[in-house]
Amino acid sequence: MASFPSSENRLRILKPHSLSRTRLGSIGLFVKEWGGVATVLIAILYTTPTLFYDRLTAWWGQSSQVKLAKIGRVREVLSKTASLRGEWAIKQSSIPNLDSNPEAVEMLQTSYQALIYNELYINKELIDQEIGELRSSEIYMLTSSLVMIGEFASVERYYDLALAKASDEKNDKIIPVILREKAYALYTPSPYYSKDKARVAYVTAIQFSYQLNNGKPNYWTDRYLSELGVFEMQSGDRKCGQDLVERMYPRLQGEAAKGNPEARRMLTMLSRAIASLPADNGQQGDGCPFKVLDD
Repeated sequence: MASFPSSENRLRILKPHSLSRTRLGSIGLFVKEWGGVATVLIAILYTTPTLFYDRLTAWWGQSSQVKLAKIGRVREVLSKTASLRGEWAIKQSSIPNLDSNPEAVEMLQTSYQALIYNELYINKELIDQEIGELRSSEIYMLTSSLVMIGEFASVERYYDLALAKASDEKNDKIIPVILREKAYALYTPSPYYSKDKARVAYVTAIQFSYQLNNGKPNYWTDRYLSELGVFEMQSGDRKCGQDLVERMYPRLQGEAAKGNPEARRMLTMLSRAIASLPADNGQQGDGCPFKVLDD
């Protein structure tokens, strides 16, 4: 006679069946809910490599074009400001009796400074974003334009960037020029004036020029020494400045006597600068706190 499972055993037998149905129901629900998504994912997995590459290439191309356009715009600004500076120099040199006509000089200066300022100010953010993409000579020229219009906020940083670029480019000849411009800017009265930094830049420019000329004085070392002397007399150590200028005069006079036009121009520039110096106002006068050259 067949025996039937007890109630307890029947429950034990039914439980696994019940759980299996539950699991199957859950799986069915999962498939129902996520099946469409899975289909899409599978489709993406098959099509993504080509699609992704195409889109990435398109995006990269567009991004590169935008970048090049921005750099191109900064170079346009550089070209425009350089052109304005050239016009300014030509017109100023054509003013009759230049030295005795300061009103005409000031009027011309104000006009061209305003034109250059507007060009740089309108593109200020773009220049700051893309200046690192320019060559050292371009950064130097753009920064010197900022100095000409009295905008000193970014000058030191830009000149340092130009120096780093020149070093990377192995463009040694421009390095002392940039250092001199940096020193000139730091000596100029402004919220960013720094006598100590200016001295370091000038001395480094002189020493670098000296090395480039195989350890011999040249036009640039003479010019930079003369300028450093004038700046020291104006706002540094007056005795130091006088010592530097006195050191330069005999050499410049000797070169001028030989018919060297650059030496004659430098003597004229130096004489004018000294003549325009303010009276001794009790400046520090202990002599140069730095060493320039041995000779």
